[in-house]
Amino acid sequence: MSADGRRTPTISILCPVYRTEPFLRAAIDSVLAQTRDDWELVVVDNGLSDEVVDIVGSVGPDPRIVLVRQENRGLDGGVTAARAAASGRYLLPLCSDDMLVPSTCERFVDVLDARPEIDVVSSDAYLYDEQRRCYLPQSWLRFADAPAADPDHRVDLLEVVGGRDVYYGSAFRREVWDAEGGYADGNASDLGLWLRVLRAERDVRVLPERLGVCRVREGSITTDPVSSGFTELVEGLFEAAVEGSPDPRLRDALDRRLRRRRYTVSLASARQALRRGDTETARARARSALSYRVTPRSVGVLAAVTVAPTLVRRLHPYKQDVQLVLSRMRRRAIRASGSGADANRA
Repeated sequence: MSADGRRTPTISILCPVYRTEPFLRAAIDSVLAQTRDDWELVVVDNGLSDEVVDIVGSVGPDPRIVLVRQENRGLDGGVTAARAAASGRYLLPLCSDDMLVPSTCERFVDVLDARPEIDVVSSDAYLYDEQRRCYLPQSWLRFADAPAADPDHRVDLLEVVGGRDVYYGSAFRREVWDAEGGYADGNASDLGLWLRVLRAERDVRVLPERLGVCRVREGSITTDPVSSGFTELVEGLFEAAVEGSPDPRLRDALDRRLRRRRYTVSLASARQALRRGDTETARARARSALSYRVTPRSVGVLAAVTVAPTLVRRLHPYKQDVQLVLSRMRRRAIRASGSGADANRA
């Protein structure tokens, strides 16, 4: 028991909130639906929003939910404030516009309790398209082009520098989180922590289950890597992770990753410019993508924006409609089979 009479939680969920009030109640409800109840949810009102106070208050009195209020200090400041108020053995970051599935805490705690050598355990996640209000057919790991999850495989720095991504909604042992500096890197704080954890050769495992629900929406940094100096920040974190390493494979892997990333960002910039009607910028960014990687996609995009940019702009919504139909077909199959029902109720 804690000093105020509350039961000491096993796992603390760290949830900063800034301008995501429309999604906060769903995030809280997904925590309330957990199959084990020895959790603690620390909500940080990262901007002194009265609406956040009202949403948390609407849940009703629950000693497991802690509200911290502060001026906006960015993602790292919000998560750091949540960590300072948390008392669980394990720490699980949760973006306030994302959700957990009901078995998230139970599964993570079971693994960490049974395997003391494991420092961090991650998983796959569902992708939810906020604009279309549907689950996407691919999982988070598939979307990130990550290899199939194998809990017997220990993820290392070379893999991640080389292109493997790990879902942020993972459970860390508190002492590991603290020893590796927690969130301290602005909008890419989760990546910074992962790279420090792996550079320190901590034991990281990935479960194949989808234990999170990642909301895909316009304007979020994770879906808009072109904005807010995000590319420069990410590249700097990778550079710091390999600096001074005697392993030449890390530098080679980083060079390949940066070229792939710049290719992806250039294509994204080309699409954004085309939607704005800025054909010249779209062509320039498409040429940039081609300079990083010659692929059928980069060649096709450059040809399209050079020969028929207006037609491409008109056809783009139809491509999205096809993706929506596929997503709906997947949801019907899930309902028919009964699998994934918990996540769809989250």
